[in-house]
Amino acid sequence: MEEEQHDIVDPNAPNDILTSLQNVLSGMNNDGHDSRTQLEIARKRLGKTINNMSAVRRKIITGDSHKRVRDYVKEAPVVKTIDKVSFTLGVIVLMIVEYMVLVYPQHFGRFYIFLLTPLLVARFIQYRKGKQSLYMIDLCYFVNLSSMICVYNPTILNSRIILSTFILSNGPVGWAIVAWGNSFVFHSLDKVTSSLLHLLPVMFSYTWRWMPGNEAQLNALCAISTDTDVCGFSLEYIFFFPILFYIGWQLFFTIFTEVIIKDQLDSDPAIITSLRFLTRKKNNLSLQTKKVCMSLGIMKKGEEFDDTKWKTKLIFIASQFVYTVITIFPSYLFIRSKYAHTTFLILGLV
Repeated sequence: MEEEQHDIVDPNAPNDILTSLQNVLSGMNNDGHDSRTQLEIARKRLGKTINNMSAVRRKIITGDSHKRVRDYVKEAPVVKTIDKVSFTLGVIVLMIVEYMVLVYPQHFGRFYIFLLTPLLVARFIQYRKGKQSLYMIDLCYFVNLSSMICVYNPTILNSRIILSTFILSNGPVGWAIVAWGNSFVFHSLDKVTSSLLHLLPVMFSYTWRWMPGNEAQLNALCAISTDTDVCGFSLEYIFFFPILFYIGWQLFFTIFTEVIIKDQLDSDPAIITSLRFLTRKKNNLSLQTKKVCMSLGIMKKGEEFDDTKWKTKLIFIASQFVYTVITIFPSYLFIRSKYAHTTFLILGLV
């Protein structure tokens, strides 16, 4: 899944502050100095600590550790031209997407490829500069790729791929909008791209199932239906093929990161993967995972995640698998009920 990126204050700053405070205490308890020397050392170290804390506060509020908050407050608000352009284009794109779904659903597949391709190219360029390009081997990118393939070849692998794509689009990929807090912040190309990555497959699958002009995809989707009256499937079908698709992706991801480019990752901790992001930055998903692991006795109290250890890797592989299985369940309803599927799509938009 695709998480949204945020500006992060230097992660070493809080540790530096803590170290400084510890040094103050240790200096005050060092018998090798007289009381006056101890107080002078403590005063200097405490002053440095306060300056560090002020720098962190300025960075959080103003975006610049050297800019005073009082000066920042007095500045007139300025909207950059690029922000204006991004906001305008974002609103227009969303309106066009909705228009295509409702008025020209038969052309939505080609429009989807036309829209998403340049966004993915721009994201790759941006992420490569920040050593984040490995985000682009996450599951949501594979589901988008399979959706694009289904535009021109919906019967690939005897319609197993299009069924898996429908289920995963409305399962883990669609529900990631809620899990990751994706939102259409129109002045941010990164946030708009993340939202579209998770929402467009849901929209595209909706046109397959319920909108006219997509008979090729509908016939392929329903070709292996277990219900002769409607395009419906047993729970076994709903789970079996999508889970095989998911396992195939997970094997690729693990082999690629743990075998093919392992040396590169080990030699450069600055390279970011979804696992490193989840384990290095506190977020709701990692906190909840840690809480569950502690309650089950898998992790000890005070134990932290370590992205270099297989224990941590297996924990997140297992937690993502559980999330995938849980979010697949509603897809059983979406493929049988237009009302339910429409409701899900509207919730994704709002």
